[in-house]
Amino acid sequence: MIKGLPEGGTTFRFSLLDDSLKKVYASLATGIASMDREIGVGRCPESDVMGVLAAALYDNPLLPNVIGIRMLPRSGRRLTVVPTYGMSKVAYERQRSALEEIGDRVSQAVEADPFEAELSIHDHLANSVEYSVGLPKYHDVAGPLLCGRGNCDGISKAASYLMRRCGLDVGIVTGVTNTGENHAWNMVFLDGGCYHLDVTWDLGGCLGRPKYDYFNISDILVGKTRVWSNAYQSTDLRYNYHSKNGVVIYREEDLHDVFVRLISRRRTRLEFRICERLIDDIGRSTISSVLEDVLKGIGGRYCLSYMEDTGCCYIDIEYL
Repeated sequence: MIKGLPEGGTTFRFSLLDDSLKKVYASLATGIASMDREIGVGRCPESDVMGVLAAALYDNPLLPNVIGIRMLPRSGRRLTVVPTYGMSKVAYERQRSALEEIGDRVSQAVEADPFEAELSIHDHLANSVEYSVGLPKYHDVAGPLLCGRGNCDGISKAASYLMRRCGLDVGIVTGVTNTGENHAWNMVFLDGGCYHLDVTWDLGGCLGRPKYDYFNISDILVGKTRVWSNAYQSTDLRYNYHSKNGVVIYREEDLHDVFVRLISRRRTRLEFRICERLIDDIGRSTISSVLEDVLKGIGGRYCLSYMEDTGCCYIDIEYL
């Protein structure tokens, strides 16, 4: 954390910058934390300032919301940044106090185990936040945590802030989806591995319950829906939600055995993930066909939701 910043900052984006831009980052972050009217950033190309500013704001969710900047070249090619803040200093201090109270409550309530803490925060945000882009604060940590509304920027900042308060190492990744939309999500570091976490795309649950399509997935899985550049390589799935809970299908023939075992116990909710290697071979029709075969003679109706990108499947069964 940069000295002088509000509690809850991280250095994920900071670690990806070269040494000269790290100095610019430090100047911007500390200046914005004090809501300075002018922030000197030294000999920095104007073309680099916006990227470094975004890094500081994503790394440190409690910083005041900056809704615009002007850049003033000084003598000797030194550059001064003039931010426009989204609220007054008094309003910001009041908002920060409210957010810190929420951070205190969450950090005291969640499990000490990092995975369980991440899971609790994911579920809280996924079940309580409504996606919205209407107001500037929805792009900030205050939208999801104080208003229950936010877009991907705000939701990823809220997740980052709460998880950092609980001792997790987490940052924010930005990229572009396959439909051409800018998008933000989290990268979480657990036990030597790093994972993509997209709470925004897990909002609202599935079939009336929480979903975990984008809970700690790898580059291969998340890369089916987006491209990005500012992150570490992610190949680990040990702390993927479904891997951790032992509900991953590694062979097509395992589908039948899993269905037989769970249906014999009259389980009404079946949940699993098709492993990366089989995603292109096993689709909704295959899953439905195997399930219907197992249900013959037992009787039952089912509702199936399948995410082709991540291989996550949720099935609710009503037995007759």
